[in-house]
Amino acid sequence: RDNPLWIGANRGASGIDGTIASAVGFAHGRQRPSALLIGDLSCLHDLNSLMLLQHLEHPLVIVVVNNGGGGIFSFLPIAQHPEIFESHFGTPHSYNFAGAAKLFGLPYFAPKTRQAFIEAFQLCFSQGHHALIEVSTEREGNLRFHRHLEQDLRERLSKEP
Repeated sequence: RDNPLWIGANRGASGIDGTIASAVGFAHGRQRPSALLIGDLSCLHDLNSLMLLQHLEHPLVIVVVNNGGGGIFSFLPIAQHPEIFESHFGTPHSYNFAGAAKLFGLPYFAPKTRQAFIEAFQLCFSQGHHALIEVSTEREGNLRFHRHLEQDLRERLSKEP
């Protein structure tokens, strides 16, 4: 790229707190259109920060990966203990974010294909408005996909001189 890609990160007090608020601050500081990639639980914990968008001059496109709970915890050893995993780490839910987008006056997209996602993402920036894009995934499939990528990477790296 001719222009560098700026990346910010925020962990929050418990790993999920204040992520949307931090992204708004990051976008405000950069004075440029920005995007936030956030998990469903992190988004749920900081929904009230969507009101901050009304004061943000440049568009912030929020992409929520909704896997119905704490899918990231599936990568940890605790996932091998189903008797406590779902209730304490997986924390399953059946929410979607259409209502939150409506509440805060945000355009909402729920693309079902990669191409639909690309089109929605590009549309948000070309029209210059904030938006919420919800990408629904399945926890087990995501875990299998990442494990496959990890194995593939190990095999490729072991073949390098």
